[in-house]
Order: sequence, then structure tokens, then C-alpha cells
Amino acid sequence: MNDENKIKYQLILDCNNQLKQMGILRFEILAIVSSISMAIFGFIFTLTNIIQNSILAGMSLSIFLFITLVSLAIYIDQTRENMYYLINVMQEMKIKKLGQDFDTPKPKSSAHWPETLYIIFIIDILFFILSLLKF
Repeated sequence: MNDENKIKYQLILDCNNQLKQMGILRFEILAIVSSISMAIFGFIFTLTNIIQNSILAGMSLSIFLFITLVSLAIYIDQTRENMYYLINVMQEMKIKKLGQDFDTPKPKSSAHWPETLYIIFIIDILFFILSLLKF
């Protein structure tokens, strides 16, 4: 493998790793924001005179918990997949001979999970605000 191919492969690998890190970061941020929201909700929920609709408040707490758990589960799964991917790339680099071209790694998509969870999060905040209102 000539130096130009090595440099190209290294750049592709670096870009792919950065894309994976950004994908994981989206779930990490969502888990953190949801956890903070759950803590704020718990604090306000202890002040029972502020909550006007306990059913909506309970739904809101359940959704906060759901978002946090799903975000963390996907975050852990993506991290595990990235570790396996890097191990496979390192093993492939040992097997390849000089002069052989490497396969271009293709980033995996996490579908629309982050966007879906953010939409659910916004709806959950609306439920929580509605639980504070008397109607």
C-alpha cells in the first residue's frame, strides 16, 4: 500500500470515527437533559400544592423516565458497536498486506431515534406545563 492510500484511509477512518462520536453525543445530551428535567420535575412534584393535575404529572414523569432509559440504552449500544468496529479495523489492518487497498468504512445510521426522542421530550414538557395549570 502506498503512502497516498494510507493517508486516504486514515482520513476516511478519522472522519468515520468523528461521525460516530457525534451520533453518540446526541444521545448523551438527550439523556443528560432528560435526567435534569426529571430531577426538576421531582422537586416540583414534592410541592404537591403546585401540581394541579396528578394524572398528567404522572404521565410526564413516566415519559421523562422512558426518554432517559431509551437514550442511555442506545448510547450504550452505540458505544459497544463502535468498540467492535474499531477492533475489527485494527484486526483488518494486521491482516492486510502492503499494497492491498482497504475497504472504505461506511458509517451506520441511528435512524431517526434522536429526533423522535426530542419530539417526545417537547410533548412531555407540554404535559408537565399542563399539569401545573388548573382547568
